[in-house]
Amino acid sequence: MDMAKMQDVEQELRSFFVRISSLAYVVIKEDFRKGDEILRKNIFDDIDIVVLKTDELKLIKEAEKIKVGSGEYYVIRKEGNCKVRFEKNGKLVLQIDILSYNKYISTTFVEHVMKSRVCVGGIYFLSSDNELIFRIAEVVQFPKKQQHWYYLLRNWQKAYAFKRLDLLAPLYKRIIFLLRVPIFFPLIFLSIPKLKEKLINSLENIGLRRKSWLGDKFPEIIFKMNVRELISKQFTINGFNRCDSVVRLLAIENYYKINDFGWDLYNKMQHIRSDGLNDGAKERFIQLINSIQINGFDNYSEIPISRKGSILDGSHRLACAIYFKEQFVSVNIANRNYFDKKENEAVYDINWFKSNGFSEHEINLINKRVEMVIQDSKCYFTFIIWPPVMEFFSEIISDIQKSNGVLSFKRMNLKKDYFEEFVSKIYACDDIEDWKIKKKLNAMNNYNCEIGILRVFISEPNFRRKASNNRPISQQVEEIKRAIRAKYKTRIPNYIYDIAIHIGDNYAHTDEMENVITMYSEFCNE
Repeated sequence: MDMAKMQDVEQELRSFFVRISSLAYVVIKEDFRKGDEILRKNIFDDIDIVVLKTDELKLIKEAEKIKVGSGEYYVIRKEGNCKVRFEKNGKLVLQIDILSYNKYISTTFVEHVMKSRVCVGGIYFLSSDNELIFRIAEVVQFPKKQQHWYYLLRNWQKAYAFKRLDLLAPLYKRIIFLLRVPIFFPLIFLSIPKLKEKLINSLENIGLRRKSWLGDKFPEIIFKMNVRELISKQFTINGFNRCDSVVRLLAIENYYKINDFGWDLYNKMQHIRSDGLNDGAKERFIQLINSIQINGFDNYSEIPISRKGSILDGSHRLACAIYFKEQFVSVNIANRNYFDKKENEAVYDINWFKSNGFSEHEINLINKRVEMVIQDSKCYFTFIIWPPVMEFFSEIISDIQKSNGVLSFKRMNLKKDYFEEFVSKIYACDDIEDWKIKKKLNAMNNYNCEIGILRVFISEPNFRRKASNNRPISQQVEEIKRAIRAKYKTRIPNYIYDIAIHIGDNYAHTDEMENVITMYSEFCNE
């Protein structure tokens, strides 16, 4: 871009900042404000702005007035953030990222930020302490962006002295605590062998990978993942993609004499995978089983996963985690090279076993254990069919089975005296207002108290953040509820919204609903 066009962009940005001077905003880039060099350095990189939720729309509208390039711009809005992109002939000229909140930055903290913002050249910037916090947030969200790690390394003394923990979420408190440990020395120390080794050992102690520091000098963060969540991410359109882990689970059960066929399935699978060579896999597996039984699960033996959560390696460890009922395992998102090499190789759905000569009986054994894993790990959603549509219960089951796996279903005839209490407790885990619950109960008052319970496996829940409480909600669940309500509402006299079906938003809701169902199972009519 020539100098004249650069000056045009700079002038447009200066006008933009004048127009938003009355709004509560801050620019995040510290190196954006070097005296007279404001708006010159990194001018054609994206500009990151944090704004109060109440001023977000006003700021977006002012950003849309900027005239750069050929005047083409696009607004990409998501919950709590927005990107305004300016392009010319399909190439990016300028991008403004606008944030009002996300899962790491709360609206309360944004309000705090505005009280301590710094004005330089008529533009408001973050204070240095708040700059530090936002850099930490970037590290947590995007651990592969090296510039944020380098910022923390350059400013480790600030991190060590930082004490404003009261405004931060629990995750931040843990990250800040680690940063306060004086291990983030200047990069020059990495060139001194003894200090470098000491730094590497310190990083290992807090969960950062040695491999990355020896190679890329950039750490990958190991984090704990719920085993249920990890299992749920191993499903594709062809079903469960890690049936090899289930075969390994059957082998562990054979080792403990729970079945007498697990090792046969395991040996057959390994023989095919190793092209008939004896790779010593069984002996190493037995050593792993014994080690976990004696010493417990090794938190530093992480399972590499892709960015979507697919397991790239560590199928034996997943099988052990399931057998020993571990709630969490250590995982790490593999670096790009590992990711590119491995992701397309890890396909062990039931079709792999069919195409590799496993008998129908063996396939049935594997499938049966897969279903048990889903049920035991509660990788399903609980559906409640309310009394107004119970006469269509069988038809509703058929509708759901067309695109999802119905693991089980039953009827539950509650005693009248307990029905209202049951409904209230079912909705307690949701954010529904009390008056809405009472309205539902009044609409169901003339029906008997029989309900339907279904446990349904949804292979791709496709979670999003719910605007009202910022918690995950399955978009597939939303679609199922819409479809059922739309089909059956005309068959319900005096229908009001949501007296046909209830489904929890996420797996946590499933747990709470199951607890309520268990609690009230003793208050049913025969």
